[in-house]
Amino acid sequence: MKPQPQQALKQTMRGLRIELLLLACALLLGLLLLPQLGRPAQALLLASALALSGLVLRLGLDAWVLRRWLRAADLSQAMQAFDDSLQRWRLRPARAHARGLPERLHGLARLRRRALYLLALHTALLIACAQGGI
Repeated sequence: MKPQPQQALKQTMRGLRIELLLLACALLLGLLLLPQLGRPAQALLLASALALSGLVLRLGLDAWVLRRWLRAADLSQAMQAFDDSLQRWRLRPARAHARGLPERLHGLARLRRRALYLLALHTALLIACAQGGI
């Protein structure tokens, strides 16, 4: 049985909140550890934090959009209004074949997977820095 659109959005939002919290904690831990490291380790950690913060920003914006969609009375109209505003801002709206909710959530899942991979890499880098391996 397929979940209802509102239910799918709520599940996605719940997972997204947890992931954003984990990503923010990893960034904060890296910033706290930064002054105690040498120059090469600082450069690696800053590069990793920069990449991670870019994904955090994108996921945060996606969470904001999902929250707006959850509050909308008509989901399809809210998604169309979002695409129209992206087009007005000259940004790339969803492709015609990916305008349904399942396709959009699948694209978000791919982005979330990339963020978790980068979080694992950042965490491994933090551990190596803390142990003095870098």
